[in-house]
Amino acid sequence: MTKHSILFIVLAALAGGTAWAQTAEDGKQTFNHNVLIEQFTTGKCQYCPGGAERIASAVGNSTNVVWIKHHAGFSEDDLTNDIHRTMLCFYNGSTYAPAVMFDRRHLSDDPGPVMSVGYVSDLRNFISQAKNEPCYTKILPLATAYDPATRRLRVSVSGRFGDAGIYNPDVRMILFLVEDSIYMAQSVAGQGMVSDFLHMGTVRDTLTPMWGADLTMEEGTLNYSLPEVIYRVPEGFDPAHCKVVAIMYEHNAADINGCAVLNSLATGYLSDMPLAIGHPAPQPAALRLFPNPAQSRLTVECAAGIAEVTLLDALGREALRQQGCRQECQAVDCSALTTGIYVVRVLGTDGRTHYGKFFKN
Repeated sequence: MTKHSILFIVLAALAGGTAWAQTAEDGKQTFNHNVLIEQFTTGKCQYCPGGAERIASAVGNSTNVVWIKHHAGFSEDDLTNDIHRTMLCFYNGSTYAPAVMFDRRHLSDDPGPVMSVGYVSDLRNFISQAKNEPCYTKILPLATAYDPATRRLRVSVSGRFGDAGIYNPDVRMILFLVEDSIYMAQSVAGQGMVSDFLHMGTVRDTLTPMWGADLTMEEGTLNYSLPEVIYRVPEGFDPAHCKVVAIMYEHNAADINGCAVLNSLATGYLSDMPLAIGHPAPQPAALRLFPNPAQSRLTVECAAGIAEVTLLDALGREALRQQGCRQECQAVDCSALTTGIYVVRVLGTDGRTHYGKFFKN
């Protein structure tokens, strides 16, 4: 049976090292900015898969985007939780779906940061506006550890501000637990109810209070940290598909349009994290795709050996399936595919499934 999915792109620029930043014209340090995209979608919304496809087209090949989803806005479904219900306040009025907001900024004529998922060209403009906002906050790659025996997750966050005037007590950090690869029914325009739709990027829980935790400033510096968070991953969540998303924003309880996100960052999956902070993570089976973008020929390389390769379009529809050579490297003819983003699903000879993304031009 063909699997369907909403394409979820959670790619973050994990820039580290001692070179913190560039200097802006105003003398403040600026940093790499990851735009936070929050989509409102539900299993009962037949136009939400199309909305996700347009967002994916607008994102394109961008690598500085963190994309998560709240199952609210148009009725509810089995993935709806209190976080999603609370997030409805960002509509600042009546709710609907598909809907989206970029860095929680008030960018359109809508009453709140949440806006309708319109044309791809408009979405590109909104993403560009968010990207062009100077970023004066740095989030270092999160220090994480996950113990599968106890399901205990530990997360520590640190970073730096680009100027002494950027930090204030209202700047907070939210840690969301986000899960990919959840199969659940989805209404799809023209197809009716699809029983095995693959939902990606669903916010499942918070590791901090809903409106974030206070930061601790290092005396005499612009460096900040978040006290270590210890969290037990519920049994119903799959660690192989869960990751942590860190969101730094300025909380304004009096104005929902004054809660813009300053920066965001996503980790890898919990199952690939080390057992203890400071220790190396286990090495997952590597999946490499090249050239990327590809025009006629895509090379798939998987250290586990390739049993099968499947290409899925932005709506999760199967565009191509090819038996694997059971070796580590295989060529795929993609010349007949239309231009766009595709998810590559590789079944390894070890029985594990690996995912990647490439752009067909």
